[in-house]
Amino acid sequence: MLNSSQPNVALNTPSMSTLPRTIARETLSLFPQQIQKILLVTDTWQETNGLTTTLKYTLAIGRQWGYAFAVLHPGMFACLRNPWYRQYAHALPNPWRLRRLLRHLRPDAVHIATEGPLGVTMRQECRKRAWRFTTSFHTRWDEHGKHLIALPSALVWRWLRWFHSRATRVLTPTSSVATLLRQHGFMPPLSLWERGIDMQLFHPRPHTHHGVQRPILLSVGRISREKNLPAFLNLNLPGTKYIVGDGPMLAEFQRTYGADIAAGRVVLFGERKGQALAELYAEADVFVFPSTTDTFGNVILEALASGVPVAAYPVSFMQRLPLLLFLPSEDSQSTRVPSGAWSENN
Repeated sequence: MLNSSQPNVALNTPSMSTLPRTIARETLSLFPQQIQKILLVTDTWQETNGLTTTLKYTLAIGRQWGYAFAVLHPGMFACLRNPWYRQYAHALPNPWRLRRLLRHLRPDAVHIATEGPLGVTMRQECRKRAWRFTTSFHTRWDEHGKHLIALPSALVWRWLRWFHSRATRVLTPTSSVATLLRQHGFMPPLSLWERGIDMQLFHPRPHTHHGVQRPILLSVGRISREKNLPAFLNLNLPGTKYIVGDGPMLAEFQRTYGADIAAGRVVLFGERKGQALAELYAEADVFVFPSTTDTFGNVILEALASGVPVAAYPVSFMQRLPLLLFLPSEDSQSTRVPSGAWSENN
């Protein structure tokens, strides 16, 4: 074990769940043998989202290869509810409690996954201790700020540059996100942290929803303003729209699309996990991803693994993925879908 007062190497590993077993072994062999305990710091942990899914997959696979992980998350501190997303609680980190936890955890490497209160507090603590640390970029806060409180993008990018400026490396989900960060003046080295999903859970299955008008058009994710769901729900398409997820706009959607829900054209399932979620993926004929602000969509990989093609806007990271049907731009007058595209044989 290294001296606990100064982790020697910052975390710089890809998500092991994206790698075949033999490649994962080769990848892990590149890292110093001294690294045994990795501290992950995140401002979201109990919630279901792309980041927590990625972190939990990484922990599960990393532990198989002999790494020990500790997770610093909001549940370990007093919290304040997010006024826009009541499902989210933000930590109010106590620096003295944090220091006691660090004395007990004694990590060899530190990775800060989020730019929230806990991430900021840990960043400052690492700076005080002269600890090296890595960070990762998961969320377009410039877009979220614009959607929620009309926050100027330039101000958000200034904050993000400051937060990540002292990291030894910033991990990004795609090369297009790395390009975006360079365009906004990020100076630390950037590396890809690729995504993976559980293919034992997400795979093609026989259809069982025989009484539903097809095609079934599925969307999975948080029901919130930045996800751009009305762009999908307002499309005049045959079939049935399945919406899976929870979020601050759920009640509003229930009112707005009440007639479609009553007629069975739209079905709101709420949040689903595990087997229940995997079965809904496999039931779909097309997966629809209307967001234009995500840095990545784990749900896209889950849909593709389930044998379902994906319809999405042609934003940068989407264009590298297979089996996509590009949605029209939001100012288009038609869906540009061939007339026979939704036939039972297609």
